[in-house]
Amino acid sequence: MNYDTGDTAAHTEKENSIWEVGADGKNPCYVTSLPNEILAIIIELVINNPANSPRIGPNIDLTIHPGFTHPHPIVDKLEHYRARSVCRTWARHIDPTYLDVHLDGNDAPGPMFEWNEETQEEEIPLSALKDKNGEDIIAGEVHRARFHLDRIPAKSPFNLTLVNPRYDPHKDPRHRNRYGAALVRPGVLEMINSAPKSDIATLTISDDRDMEWTQFLLDEEGERLEFEWDARDRPLALLSFHAAYEKMMNVEKSVNTGKEPEENSDGKVWKRLHTLRLMFSGPEHYNMYFAKVSPVTFPALRCVELHLHRDENLRLWVLPYSQLTHLILSTDATNVMLLEILKLSRLSLESVILRFLPKDEERYCHYQHQGPCISLPKLKVLRMHSKGIGWNVESFFDALKCRRLRILDITVESHFGVEALTAASIFIARSGCTLRELYIDTLALYFSHDDYAGLKTLLEVHSNALEVLHLHGNPSGSNWLDHLTAPRLRELDVICFGVEELAHIPAGSSWPGRLECKAEGYALRLLHWIEAWSARHCGNRQSQLKARFRAAPYTHIISVPHCKQHGDLFSGMEIVTEPRAIEAMKDRLGEEGLKVSVEWWMSISNVGAYDAARSSLTGR
Repeated sequence: MNYDTGDTAAHTEKENSIWEVGADGKNPCYVTSLPNEILAIIIELVINNPANSPRIGPNIDLTIHPGFTHPHPIVDKLEHYRARSVCRTWARHIDPTYLDVHLDGNDAPGPMFEWNEETQEEEIPLSALKDKNGEDIIAGEVHRARFHLDRIPAKSPFNLTLVNPRYDPHKDPRHRNRYGAALVRPGVLEMINSAPKSDIATLTISDDRDMEWTQFLLDEEGERLEFEWDARDRPLALLSFHAAYEKMMNVEKSVNTGKEPEENSDGKVWKRLHTLRLMFSGPEHYNMYFAKVSPVTFPALRCVELHLHRDENLRLWVLPYSQLTHLILSTDATNVMLLEILKLSRLSLESVILRFLPKDEERYCHYQHQGPCISLPKLKVLRMHSKGIGWNVESFFDALKCRRLRILDITVESHFGVEALTAASIFIARSGCTLRELYIDTLALYFSHDDYAGLKTLLEVHSNALEVLHLHGNPSGSNWLDHLTAPRLRELDVICFGVEELAHIPAGSSWPGRLECKAEGYALRLLHWIEAWSARHCGNRQSQLKARFRAAPYTHIISVPHCKQHGDLFSGMEIVTEPRAIEAMKDRLGEEGLKVSVEWWMSISNVGAYDAARSSLTGR
């Protein structure tokens, strides 16, 4: 329709009276009419980095925060800026609702040392610290994070993430990665102190340096060790740890009785901090200070995730263990230290995740638990991820009793089996609990006799209650299906390392299971079991079971021994069409209404030959 000038002006005025004017300052912006609930969903989808969403193929590591494993930030800062620039309504909505402040130090380069001919020393030149007006030179990334903090309404709890807040100022790579070779990036401390500590709800720090700076950020007093001890001297080390813990807890008792220490002013108390995540991957060094996270200073702390670089001592972290409900530890500490921590937190813990780093076998594997079992009456989730040798699983399981345990997750990055399932089955029987979810993950081509016996026991005892089963590895082919009834099963995830690239192993090889773990036969038996399970337990009802089978060549897993470190189990592989018999069976189950997914993975270098061979079979 054609409007004259007057009608057009009147129409525009009417529209602008109803709708907010857009960013161009002229046309109305209709997106402002979106309900807040829909707007919140859009903003969450746009700002959260899609690169961190689960992809098809890789295993999802449930024992570590996604921001610690993915190379990209957990938020997309550019999209955050764009979404906020849409209109004033979106900006007003984002500022008080999107309360995640993320600083990526990799985008904030710091000034480097230069050689001074006059002093004959390395130093940072003043021109790299101050501009011509005498103002501090601060990277744009730090300014952006500071502006984001300033926009957050007062008294609103927010989440703060710091990635590599320090850097190495040495240009010469020979001086890098040494102890103490780290400086705080300009403006970072001022940015952190610009907001009250009492408003921080979640603090996440990932630092590729040592843990010293974070220690003093959390504990400004920095109590020094009264005497030196070696990690091999367990009694002396535990004595020092317990003395520091008792001293910290006595301070809490004095506060509760009205005798508050003078140093605990309101500005130093992290009143709302409920989640603390820390990861350190810097060079090893000898640390002489405790990191005390006092319940007086951190009264709301309930969840702690602590990933220590190998040989950084867990005994130095004196946390308010008695108030924690969720604990994640990644360490090479001995079982005796881990069990002491579980003793201190036994009455409150609901979830425990332990990542065992590689250890010196002779140094750590001879401990045997003495005394009564440690009872964890509230524990429902236990996940254990072993990344190498040295884990004395028997002594660890022998020390525990968890009568309310519902989820058990055992992951072992080893080509030689789990070597834990028998001890786990004994531990579960002693606890008297009933498992709802069971996760077993290994890179092994086959399960040992003891592993298979433990798996058989777990499935036979808990099959009637089991709702989720993840089995990654080859537990003696598919014989474990004979012990699985699982009438309540709703999720089944299986990985088999038996694709025919096993033929590349030299003839006459002593690899056990070389012929018995072929993926084709395994997949067909599993699909037939799913069909029989549905007929037995569902009848005419729609099945709620979601089943997923993935097959991969074992030769690829051998050639990339650390492929699971970053969750990329299928890195270097590509999905191909599964064999015809499996494809037909999968299609038949789909026609019956069953939710079954089959993924056939092949090394990229062998995809062409596989497709050609399959095409020739199809043609015949």
